[in-house]
Formats: sequence, structure tokens, C-alpha cells
Amino acid sequence: MKTWLLPHPCKIAGQVLLFVMLALIFSSIYIETALFQRSSWLMIAAQIAIYVAIVLMSISREKDEDEMTSSLRGRALKEVGYCLLVIYAIYHIVEVAMGEQPYMLRDEEFITPFLAWVAYYCRFEGLLKRSRKREFTI
Repeated sequence: MKTWLLPHPCKIAGQVLLFVMLALIFSSIYIETALFQRSSWLMIAAQIAIYVAIVLMSISREKDEDEMTSSLRGRALKEVGYCLLVIYAIYHIVEVAMGEQPYMLRDEEFITPFLAWVAYYCRFEGLLKRSRKREFTI
């Protein structure tokens, strides 16, 4: 798994890009400017940049990448994948049983992958911090 991971500076670049793009999107929501209303391509570009940042952060090495980190990365991805599969299956079964068209969120094609990534990233970082804390307390 370590052979296809990007170098650690790509993770830092992804974090900076994500922060800047989220700040841009939130500012466009709260500050109604004519620039954002006229050019929807800016918001599309911001969404694409967020996906690029997510990819950079997800497939970049940690400073100390070893077999344990690689196993934690796989474990977090597996846990989040299983949880999302169960949640979406239950949701769609209930919606179909009620006779309605399944539709979770207004911007599902943008928000759902972002929420899945947030769940994965938080779980991976939590596992990593817990294992490092356990290393230093022994």
C-alpha cells in the first residue's frame, strides 16, 4: 500500500486547499455577491478543488508511515465503508417500502461523498492518535 501513496507534503497541500475552498464556499453563502451569483462555474471549480484536496489528503503518506499505519488506514476504510453500506441500504429499503423516490439530501452528489470522506478521515486519524498515545504511555 505504501508504494502508491503520495508524499507527505501532498497531505499538507490538500489540507490548505480544503480550508481555502471551504472558506470560499461559506463566504459565498453568507456574503451574497454578484460575482458568485453570476458565475456558477466558480462554485463548480470550488467543488472540484475540494475533491482534489480530499484525494490529496486521503492517499498521502503520514510522516511515519509503517505497516501499523497502513493497517489502520485499511481498517478505517473498511469500517466506514460497511457503516455507509448499511445506512444506505436501510434508507433505500424504507423509502422504497413507503413508495417514495429515495432522495436523502438536496445536493446528494456533492455532500454524500464529502460526508463519507469526513467519516473515514476522522476515524483514521482517531485510530492513529490512539495507537500513538498507547505507544508513548507504555
